[in-house]
Amino acid sequence: MRCSKTLTLFCGFCLFASLKAETPNVIYILADDLGFGNLSCYGQMTLQAPHLGRLAQNGMKFTSHYSGATVCAPSHYMLLTGKHSGRGTIRDNGHSSLPESDYTLAKLFKQVGYRTACIGKCGVGRPPDNDDPWKAGFDEFYGYLNMFYAHNYYPGFMIRNGEHKALRNEVSEYFKNEAFVRESLSVATKKVDYAPQLIYDETLKFIRANKENPFFLYYALNISHANNEVDYEWSATGKRSNNPNADGMAVPDDGKFPDREWPIQEKGFARIIQHIDDWVGKIVALDAELDAEHPILAEVESFKTIDEGYHILDENADGHRLLGVDNPKTMRAPSGPGKYKTVTYFVSSWETMPPGGRILHLNESWVRASPGSRKLNQLKIIDYHESIA
Repeated sequence: MRCSKTLTLFCGFCLFASLKAETPNVIYILADDLGFGNLSCYGQMTLQAPHLGRLAQNGMKFTSHYSGATVCAPSHYMLLTGKHSGRGTIRDNGHSSLPESDYTLAKLFKQVGYRTACIGKCGVGRPPDNDDPWKAGFDEFYGYLNMFYAHNYYPGFMIRNGEHKALRNEVSEYFKNEAFVRESLSVATKKVDYAPQLIYDETLKFIRANKENPFFLYYALNISHANNEVDYEWSATGKRSNNPNADGMAVPDDGKFPDREWPIQEKGFARIIQHIDDWVGKIVALDAELDAEHPILAEVESFKTIDEGYHILDENADGHRLLGVDNPKTMRAPSGPGKYKTVTYFVSSWETMPPGGRILHLNESWVRASPGSRKLNQLKIIDYHESIA
């Protein structure tokens, strides 16, 4: 029963008291810069995301979920470790590596016999060392190691289990000097291989290859974060131009939005939302192919969202950037409530201990405030790792 309790606490905050399967497959889907106002299940009227809506309808929707930080690297770190930024070692978007001594979700799942994989944006690694996913407890890795490299939708290579795998994209000569190569920074002038699509394809391969074994999959998308492939002048000289399309979302096509009278940035962003929704829907549909003893428990979360949908870079923000931590979160379990439920309790991807409160583990997870302390109304918090370990 330990596995069942573990998954209940990690993915549901005791939402599901008993799961039909002792060892459900767990897929944690993390979207980058996806705001709650971008999804139809949160009231978005223009862009429809039916698969994410069904995920919420058949599971749960959170309205007060917060990421651990306002920027990429510490958000990933806090999610993997459950540590508050004050206790963690990765606190900003520098090139910090994940300490091997840190206990992570992947290590936890490995401990109870799960196959583990990180596919997408690892987000906490520093090149040229490519072993950070293994330090974190992942058996397999495919994607971006460096957080900054993940800003490119059309990179020159991806990393598979520590090895560089060249792609057909051509990188600007400006980014071929030693400093940029060392830090895995590049901008494509010829765009062939769309990395988010490759990452999704690898996700399907991993699920199908492990359909008879329990697995924990951390599917970390780099979309809808802004990309670096903005225009040729940036690529050729390393300087931004005044091109009004320079903050665009580079996508292979505009999907069903080419005729909309929207700025190019918004068309690209809308297409990215469509990609995320389609891919999540197909991943959840794979449940029918898997061993009945290991059904899929899926959780979708975003982090560090901004208000605009597309990104405002430091260079054109006059010293100001819109950053945030309030973000959408939906989840679906094999034996969930079976009806639409909205959770308004404060939850987060980092450990939390409110003033005057205490955390009760396992089946008691309500935070109770002592007399004279700040009033907490239906605040439900679990420290992922201390509760499960």
